[in-house]
Amino acid sequence: MSLVCEAQHCPNELRNELAEKFQHPVYTLYGCPDIMCLGIAGDCYQQEGLHIQEDHFYPEIINPVTSMVVADHQPGELVLTTLSREATPLIRYRTGATAILTHERCKCGRTSARITFIS
Repeated sequence: MSLVCEAQHCPNELRNELAEKFQHPVYTLYGCPDIMCLGIAGDCYQQEGLHIQEDHFYPEIINPVTSMVVADHQPGELVLTTLSREATPLIRYRTGATAILTHERCKCGRTSARITFIS
């Protein structure tokens, strides 16, 4: 059995508190109400960043002042472009969330981009 925190970012402090209280692992399923309720990104069992659903979203991390894309592993604002919304696509939607993006292979074996939120 495991627990899932749904919606926006679940801080590590809350995740650890819930895991300790319920004695089960806690995973995050990230969503943004303006884009899609749930399913933008989610934890794997390694919990080393949330795997982006790259068939549906193109993630970028930008400098919030210049709007320029920053390099992998650099903090900035998470920006998402929807790839599967036909009627109302969102292009470079600024989420307001501070995160780090990586494109390195995860220890779980997945190769999808991962985001790590900065609380």
